[in-house]
Amino acid sequence: MEGTVVDLSLGGACCRAAAGRPWALDEKVALAIELAGLDEPIAVEATVRWVDPIDTQRFGVQFTAGLRPREVYAVNALFRKQQG
Repeated sequence: MEGTVVDLSLGGACCRAAAGRPWALDEKVALAIELAGLDEPIAVEATVRWVDPIDTQRFGVQFTAGLRPREVYAVNALFRKQQG
């Protein structure tokens, strides 16, 4: 299933699935997040922590395993770029 990361932090993300089924609280998901500066997507396991009651394709996840150092660097570089 494809989608978009709406908001990203080192501990989790807000995602919006392109289409499909509703998401369940505590559901385990595997994400592949593409970030500028990395040749390959970040592969991370996560748990669904909330689901938008109106737009059930929008949900928040908590990463269940820490990001690797290169991934933390890429996420922080994105934060710095957004702050200008």
